[in-house]
Amino acid sequence: MQCNHNQSGFNFIELMVVLALIGVLGAFVVPNLFKPRQDKAYKEFIQSFESLVSNALLRSLVERTMHQIYIDIVHHKITIRIFDEKSVEQNKHKQFKDLYDQDYLTEIPFLDRFSIHNFFINGVDEVTPGTAMQDVVFYIMPDGTCQSIVANFIDQDQDTIEIQNRFSCRINPFYARMSVYEKFQTP
Repeated sequence: MQCNHNQSGFNFIELMVVLALIGVLGAFVVPNLFKPRQDKAYKEFIQSFESLVSNALLRSLVERTMHQIYIDIVHHKITIRIFDEKSVEQNKHKQFKDLYDQDYLTEIPFLDRFSIHNFFINGVDEVTPGTAMQDVVFYIMPDGTCQSIVANFIDQDQDTIEIQNRFSCRINPFYARMSVYEKFQTP
């Protein structure tokens, strides 16, 4: 009787090579499984913010009134506000009220995963290091111009405190058009 030692199957080294290849592929695939969802929220925010600024510009031109873009960091929203002639507020920045209109976009969410790194209005950074920022405002004038804005945002994953994305929004003061950059901008 003869013993046949030629058995089919994997030996230990082949099995280790296959497991190593699966591990390497997994290292590239698993992190990217959740990235499209985050990129989608980022793109939706950019599109909504740009639409909000465009709507404020259109309303300012048509109504011939100054509008305020109010970024409420505490309540996680960005709204268009209009000057309230009946306001009793002494602070001129607070003499505006939220604008509600069913036909136009007047409010968008400011995602809590976004933080403002810099917010330059006419070349001055409104972010004070070491203090918690509660809100920021800028204005769109009746003639279609606005303040020069450069806003640098950090998109940060709240669970891992890992920075996912840094981006910048620059609003041109002459026609209130927004440009988005993948790196921080300065005035």
